[in-house]
Amino acid sequence: MFAFAELWEQWQHETEILYSCTILTTAATELMKPIHDRMPVIIPTDQYHNWLDKTADASQAFALLDNQAYTYMTATPVSDWVNNPRHEDQRCIQAG
Repeated sequence: MFAFAELWEQWQHETEILYSCTILTTAATELMKPIHDRMPVIIPTDQYHNWLDKTADASQAFALLDNQAYTYMTATPVSDWVNNPRHEDQRCIQAG
């Protein structure tokens, strides 16, 4: 399990409330470059509390964006079957 670095905000105009969220991305690592030129920032499990700490200063938050979590990942090619949101079966994760 892992979590992407996200930012969210709540905006209010008169009686309407808008909730918005964005996933932070960064330049791709060597692992991810063949897939895409950027990737989501992953916050390591042991750093969740630091990412969510509203009292942390900017330098502490930026230090969490180094993507060390990708160090232990591998990439496995899959088939085009995964590209259809109606497909929710084992073929989505089979090596292709």
